[in-house]
Amino acid sequence: MPSTSGARFYKADFHIHTPKSSDYKDKAIMPVDVVNGALSKGLDMIAVTDHNSAEWVDVVRAAAKGTKLAVFPGVEITTPLCHLLAVFDLGTPKNVLDDLLSSVGISSDKRGKEDAVSEELESVLAKISDKNGISIAAHANSDKGLLHEGSGQYRMKIFQSDDLAAIEFTRSRT
Repeated sequence: MPSTSGARFYKADFHIHTPKSSDYKDKAIMPVDVVNGALSKGLDMIAVTDHNSAEWVDVVRAAAKGTKLAVFPGVEITTPLCHLLAVFDLGTPKNVLDDLLSSVGISSDKRGKEDAVSEELESVLAKISDKNGISIAAHANSDKGLLHEGSGQYRMKIFQSDDLAAIEFTRSRT
């Protein structure tokens, strides 16, 4: 008889954009389409992490009600050095993300725009931790990623920071 204890693996994508991100091509897509797309790929969980915006977090969560898909609230913050994903517990209200964006220098008129730039990376990392979120260096090995933009001792300091939980790689060969 198989054991019911131990680790369970989940299929997840914590870097999901919606039409609120300026680089999202299909602006006519609806929240239910985001959910159905994730489910069709066999995902168990996603994080909605639009560029400098939490606008679609609640509508995607609402569209996922009654499905097996867990939707984590998040945001992709453009820092002066790189892009950073901030992901929070399932029940975290959207206003926590809005408050985070304001506290790091992303004003409401810049939400959803990639040209919005926050304060320095270390400060953003600390503020995400202070709000009980986790930080992930987004697409670290590509443009606007920590490995591409950061260098030397500073990059090593960031990698060793207790406030950086993970690093996202976009290509396995690098």
